[in-house]
Amino acid sequence: MGDYRRVVYPTNSKGQVCGRDVPPFLYFFDLSLCLRMAPVAVFTGCPTPQVCVSSCPDYYWSWKSPYNTPNPLSARELMICLDGKNATDPEFFHVPIDDLVRTRKCAPYTFNSKPVFGRCMPSQINRLLSNGTGKIYDSAGQQIVLTDSQDKRVSGVSVVRGRDTIMHLTDAFEKIASDLAVSWPTILICLSVSIVLSFVWIVTLRCCAGVMVWSSLILFVLLFTASAGFCFYRWHYLRNTAEEIPSELTFDLTLYFRSASLWLAFGIISAIILVIIVLVLIFLRDRIRIAIAIMNEASKALIHMTSVFFWPLLPLVLEFLVIAQVLFVSISLRSISDPVMVQDSNNQTLPPLSSEEKARKDLQDFFKLIPCDPLTNSSAGKACRFLYYGDRKYTIFLQLFNVFMFFWLVNFVRSLAEMTLAGTFAHFYYSRSDPNAMPKCPLLQSFYRAAVFHIGSLALGSLLLALFQWLRLLLEYLDAKLKKFDNGCTRICSRCCCCFLWCLERFIRFLNRNAFIMSVRGRQSYRLPSIRWQASRDRHQW
Repeated sequence: MGDYRRVVYPTNSKGQVCGRDVPPFLYFFDLSLCLRMAPVAVFTGCPTPQVCVSSCPDYYWSWKSPYNTPNPLSARELMICLDGKNATDPEFFHVPIDDLVRTRKCAPYTFNSKPVFGRCMPSQINRLLSNGTGKIYDSAGQQIVLTDSQDKRVSGVSVVRGRDTIMHLTDAFEKIASDLAVSWPTILICLSVSIVLSFVWIVTLRCCAGVMVWSSLILFVLLFTASAGFCFYRWHYLRNTAEEIPSELTFDLTLYFRSASLWLAFGIISAIILVIIVLVLIFLRDRIRIAIAIMNEASKALIHMTSVFFWPLLPLVLEFLVIAQVLFVSISLRSISDPVMVQDSNNQTLPPLSSEEKARKDLQDFFKLIPCDPLTNSSAGKACRFLYYGDRKYTIFLQLFNVFMFFWLVNFVRSLAEMTLAGTFAHFYYSRSDPNAMPKCPLLQSFYRAAVFHIGSLALGSLLLALFQWLRLLLEYLDAKLKKFDNGCTRICSRCCCCFLWCLERFIRFLNRNAFIMSVRGRQSYRLPSIRWQASRDRHQW
């Protein structure tokens, strides 16, 4: 099994996981190199040395003009070198600062930074941008000159753009895992609040189901009426402006809300939903009355079996355990792969940002990368740099099996919950004429019966649902991959297969649910799914 920390935490240039055997935060020697290698940085990573440090620097320093450090010894203390050390370490102390920087053993400059996803990223963005001039000033207004290892000035704009490049290169899976590790208490609090609100809503429905249903529908009508009117008003107000939806993805929502076409789309969607709700109220009002009557009858059962209110907690906990187990297995499988290391020149010279030959040279350098071992590599002028985790092709099949098990286990938990509730309400229904036949705890008795006597039926029905969902997911993935080939026939066949599997999945789910209801009280439990199938077939033939 792999190590999940390989995915949750970043990796330095030696392939060591920050926060496991070395300090927790990853620091980049020169972020401007990430911007210069942007065309192939997706494949090669940022070509600057990356080391794990105990804390991100909260100061500015440059090797050409040590900022506020007239004492050379204090200047060495501010430097960040290989293995997260500073230049006062015995390994670097007797080497001149110029040689340490030019051989890429120490960073040419440092900047005020804070950890983002375990990486030290510039924290004072506005100060680095400086209205687009690229000049960096401290809080006292004094200019700070940053210089790279090639004795070229580094602007604040290039540092910020290099930061953006790193954030784009950070794997989405790693971002999700890192966010979950930090925000899980907030997620649990929000889920707890939603559970409490759901219980309040159910109790309110038990008291006045008709009032709640009709008032909810009327509120929906008023809400979408107001939404459609406001959206069309904003469209009419902005339709003469020239601003449109940004072509690139941005998190600045104000840019989107200045577009007239966006408000027009919102208005049309709100109007369509409003028309659908009104039509439902007009033509399905009798069905709504029947649903309200069913809610009133169900409320009588809930009065006698209050434990049903707390039943959704158990399936919810089981589903969370399934999700946690699948995520842990997926992260572990992802980290099974061995680190791929490549040789990187210590004396690398990069062309200017505006050079048209830069991208061509970067691609040539990428295909010349030579695999290496950091423990045995000793080539002069070369450094063994971590690239990515790979060389384990079989893990993709294990990931596919893990996804299939996720569908199977989730459907099994939901089927167990449905059969337990079916048995609980069946107890209430058949004991109306004889109250003494009602067990003391019908929910637990129904759960015991479903878990002991019907476990095979639940597993088989869940297996069929999981198989259809898994195949549909594979087809949708293939359809997304085939979009770039623009083959209309293949895409039509793929979409038709996905639609067929979706319909088949819904039918099997409907069949399972009715089989559960019939099997909880029937004597022919093992034959009831086939009996239900024959009944459905005969009814449709009739």
